[in-house]
Amino acid sequence: MHTFLTEGRDGKPQTQTVEHDWSDSTDSQAGAFGYSADRTSPEKISQRYEEAVRESNQDPTDFAVSDPAASRRAIAAISPGTYRILWSYEGGDCLHWEYILDGNRMLETSECKYGFDVVLYNRTR
Repeated sequence: MHTFLTEGRDGKPQTQTVEHDWSDSTDSQAGAFGYSADRTSPEKISQRYEEAVRESNQDPTDFAVSDPAASRRAIAAISPGTYRILWSYEGGDCLHWEYILDGNRMLETSECKYGFDVVLYNRTR
């Protein structure tokens, strides 16, 4: 369980607690949470996000991205390197999340056929 401070959609700070039941499952079972076999980096996330921005610009009615300026800042806040991916799945087409932990920060990405969201969390003490 991690408690983080992030910016709400209204621009005001908000506290959010992320808590999942741990399982070593990385399949498509609802409630799955654990480490993915994959690795990622802020550079790879940025590349995927920029592809999503281009797709959103081509068809904004069927595909959306989180605020580009805030998302780019969030990705840039993560230290360079390669990270293990914490992965969760709650069922459905778009309920898949990936998390990377970087000290007191956690970057959450959610990518699906309808959009791409990026959220940066800062640990509260």
